Amino acid sequence: MFHPQITQKVSLYKNGTGVEYTDGVSGVIAMRTKERITPKFTANIGANLLSADGFADVPVGRNSSIQVAARKSLSDLIETPTYDAYFDRISQDTEVETNTLSVENSDKDFDFYDASLRWLYRISDKDRLRLNFITTNNELIFTESLIDDEDAESRRSSVTQASIAGGLHYTRTWSDRLVTTLQVYNTDYQLKAINVNLLDNQRFLQENSVSESGARVKADYRHNESWGVLGGFHFVETKVSNLDDVDVPRFRSLIAEVVRTYSPFAQLNWRSDEGTSQVSAGVRYNYLDKFSKSIVEPRIRYNQKLGDYFNLEILGEFKHQITSQIINFQNDFLGIEKRRWQLSNDEDIPVIESKQASAALSFSKDGWLVSADGYFKTIDGITTQSQGFQNQYEFTKTAGSYEVIGLDMLLRKSIDDLDVWLSYSFMDNKYTFEELEEVTFPSNLDITHAVTFGATYAYRSFKVSAGMNWHSGRPTTLPVENTLSEEGNINYSASNSSRLPSYLRVDVSGLYEFNLGGAKAQVGASVWNALDTENTVGNYFRPADTGAPVEFTQESLGITPNAMFRVFF
Repeated sequence: MFHPQITQKVSLYKNGTGVEYTDGVSGVIAMRTKERITPKFTANIGANLLSADGFADVPVGRNSSIQVAARKSLSDLIETPTYDAYFDRISQDTEVETNTLSVENSDKDFDFYDASLRWLYRISDKDRLRLNFITTNNELIFTESLIDDEDAESRRSSVTQASIAGGLHYTRTWSDRLVTTLQVYNTDYQLKAINVNLLDNQRFLQENSVSESGARVKADYRHNESWGVLGGFHFVETKVSNLDDVDVPRFRSLIAEVVRTYSPFAQLNWRSDEGTSQVSAGVRYNYLDKFSKSIVEPRIRYNQKLGDYFNLEILGEFKHQITSQIINFQNDFLGIEKRRWQLSNDEDIPVIESKQASAALSFSKDGWLVSADGYFKTIDGITTQSQGFQNQYEFTKTAGSYEVIGLDMLLRKSIDDLDVWLSYSFMDNKYTFEELEEVTFPSNLDITHAVTFGATYAYRSFKVSAGMNWHSGRPTTLPVENTLSEEGNINYSASNSSRLPSYLRVDVSGLYEFNLGGAKAQVGASVWNALDTENTVGNYFRPADTGAPVEFTQESLGITPNAMFRVFF
């Protein structure tokens, strides 16, 4: 979705998030474009077996520059084996892949594009203006026809997913100590599906849209080399709407809700004279007008150097979230995108609130990096609809929480042009739903053990890399026996009491740089799942006429090659 050519820096905050950021109990991904005006024109174009893209950085006088980037799928011109592999993966176990016995699907087409823009303008030596814009679109269309009925009309079903966002950022440098910024932005997201039923001559329209507008002003004051203060105010208006429209029999349901959040925030930053100790401690106050609800969120980040090679980091934060993704039915939006965004109502869909703390110790010397990070996190206000149950709780609606205890470890070594790393993660993730028969049980996302190994090597103009990903199987719920209840329902064992087989994937890639006339060029190739390992990533059961439940499984991508070529001007 986000073009890598225009995104210069990406920061991931899993804990200890700055007080200027709101929402997102899972974390914050902060993406930044280049903030310096480029004095000369640069550009590149490239393609792989899925899409073609281009990027240009164009100076406009001495005080301004524009960056533009665009990407478009190649499916209009050619359907490569890579495209076929991805298409089969996203349409797996959906109406696009298998329709009813009397209906045939044809003319399947998947298309995507995105475009991004960044404009910088230096108003004066103290004033900067930045404009960012992005638009994306994904569309899947196919034709449905009745088998053995030449007079029947063929009709098209489709699902589209589109986003558009823009933001204006103004920075004023008053002095070496004081900098103020003003940001205004708007984002719009829409998911739309048209599903035709030829047997009943029916059309079912579904739409899910999210619109968020916000304004944030903040001031960063540095009193001296040791002390600083950050403060500001953030306003956010979030609107979520859901539409279900059936033409025969006529039915239409449109639900639109709005929540406005007012959030002052302040943070104190301290750094020791030697730079061995750093502390950022702050608080964010959130007032949700629709619910007359106040949420106070303290946040802290502490970093301490221990001698020349060791470092200790302690993080903690409270956060909240007013939107969540829920699943009403597994075949919503043709089964391609089952989740739809839902706004909290502070009743059966609560405001999600999180609390977490972590401590990390790292060692760095002579190209070695060793780190261990332990964490604890609780999330209150989740719903069963947001967790993707496909067992006895698939249609249950209740709220609860989950609790995570985990450990992440990393070992990395750099030797000249060789980088090697090995990581291990342990996680114990449990649900608590007071109204369910099993109050506490493993989360659907509970992956107890995960191991990642990777290596990269550069020799002159060649770069090669390889990686291995392994993790223990995801939780699943199996039937007690191969029979159904008197009501025709499946008799399940305890929820998430079993596990899928473990997951293993090996990837390899290579890149070669060379001169092409007066330009620089790159050519590369990669293989996803080079060992062609069969990995089951999900399963569920459905009743059958035979009297025994039938299992359906979802598989990850098999061996999938790709290749790329790029020219830089």
